[in-house]
Amino acid sequence: MIDTNNEPSSSGFEDLIEYEDLIADARYLGLFQLTVRDAAALVAVDMWFLGEISVEIPEADSYDPGDPKLRQALSKHCIDFEQRLTAAINEGSLKTTKILRNLSEELDLDKTLIDQDDLVSWLVSRGHEPGDAFEDYLHEEIRILEKVLSEIYTLRIMRKNVELSSRNLSEAKRNPEKAGINELRLAVKELMIENTELFTSKMQLKNKLQEAQKNYLEKAEQKLSTRSRRTLLTIIGALCNKSGIDYHDRGVAKRISEFTEEIGAAVTDDTIRKIIKEIDDAIESRLK
Repeated sequence: MIDTNNEPSSSGFEDLIEYEDLIADARYLGLFQLTVRDAAALVAVDMWFLGEISVEIPEADSYDPGDPKLRQALSKHCIDFEQRLTAAINEGSLKTTKILRNLSEELDLDKTLIDQDDLVSWLVSRGHEPGDAFEDYLHEEIRILEKVLSEIYTLRIMRKNVELSSRNLSEAKRNPEKAGINELRLAVKELMIENTELFTSKMQLKNKLQEAQKNYLEKAEQKLSTRSRRTLLTIIGALCNKSGIDYHDRGVAKRISEFTEEIGAAVTDDTIRKIIKEIDDAIESRLK
């Protein structure tokens, strides 16, 4: 619940007003909507994780897609993609859900919004299949959506039961044995009312969430990211070299297959042969 007892700072008010202005007429309360600047940074980070952008970054393996230091390290590429996205919007090949320009007809990169689905479609049509960074962004938006819905559920319930405060409900969930019957009923409703229609755009959000999960989460479960796969292939190549196994040799796939049988987790030589063929490319990508 939002704490209304603590007044935000003046800078907090300014940030809140600016953000409210940004999403005032945005689709889905601003969820799954990216400013041009944020969209450009997301694309740059995603391509770096996929190995499509070569930038030497200290302790690169310690970064996750949402780390602001990574965005800063890729600032030149972020600016490049800001220009590309701006050009695509101006020529009409990339849709916007909200657009704002200044008197010089220049695009406002911080107040023009792009739906993440439209961004993905634009990228795919140009040969880029979104990876880890987009998946991370999706998870974060879903997490925010869940919190927003939870807040709405609670406020709706409390409006119908004005004698109970958020403190009562929180206490009821922590110590149900001490709670009154009305407090318990409301606490249960807060947890079980997920399928209740709360506002007209809820179904749109649910449909969008399902579509996004279908496009990303299932794909993520089925295969490793390009960056992770290359890392594992490089490790396999290093282990083969250290063990005196030349993975280029004829019949090496059969030999490795026999090794897997010895530990009771058999892998066919055909499968191993396909993996071995990718080792050289993976190592080469790490050397760039």
